Amino acid sequence: MRIVVVDDEPIARQYLVDLLGAHADVQVVAECGDGKSALTAIHSQDPDVVFLDIEMPGLSGLDVARDLVDGELRARVVFATAYDEFALRAFELNAVDYLLKPFDELRLADTLDRLREHGAKSDAPGMHAALDALATPPEFLTSHSRGEIRLIQVAEVDWCRSEDNYVRVSVSDASHLVKTTLSSLEKRLGPLGFVRIHRGVLVRVSAVRSLEPLGRGDYRVVLHNGTDLTMSRRYKANFDHVVDGS
Repeated sequence: MRIVVVDDEPIARQYLVDLLGAHADVQVVAECGDGKSALTAIHSQDPDVVFLDIEMPGLSGLDVARDLVDGELRARVVFATAYDEFALRAFELNAVDYLLKPFDELRLADTLDRLREHGAKSDAPGMHAALDALATPPEFLTSHSRGEIRLIQVAEVDWCRSEDNYVRVSVSDASHLVKTTLSSLEKRLGPLGFVRIHRGVLVRVSAVRSLEPLGRGDYRVVLHNGTDLTMSRRYKANFDHVVDGS
């Protein structure tokens, strides 16, 4: 099984390569740190499988995967990433596998067994469907806690706040940590009526009850559930644009 590994984090990339090297029928034919070099390696090596990170500067993993399909290359894609926001869609479609960092040796072995069983090469229509679905606004977010995966209905989310490498998602009187970035979540939830009101805060417009001027262009944002947030002046125009367009 010929494999290309793509990850912009050298340590994570090397760790995955080392885990793959423990399997006698696996040959890592290229290691890449960005999407552009990945495409070059994939087109030249014609691998059976690409282990592909999603969040990368420049071309994302989704961009790379779509290029493979458009170019009619038949490599099967396994997404391998630190963020779980696309995981539910990937498993539902059963078109690709999905590994979360830090990589687990047993979980990787399961992935390789699945590839051996079903054949390494993918079908282009199935991958097209997977990529289209991964790019659509989600119905659920996923939160990992104590070995469990909790499904969070996006329709119930009021607001989100960035916390280091996570985003805290607030639903009614509860909150959950989702391993993603606020910028990435903003792109995915924007079509569903969410808007950035602060560098670290994303809010559902329909959850807002009122705005109260605080001076210097800032506003107090009061949600229907009584939550108080602050909108900085640099985001007011963007908020107004979403409200006027909704």
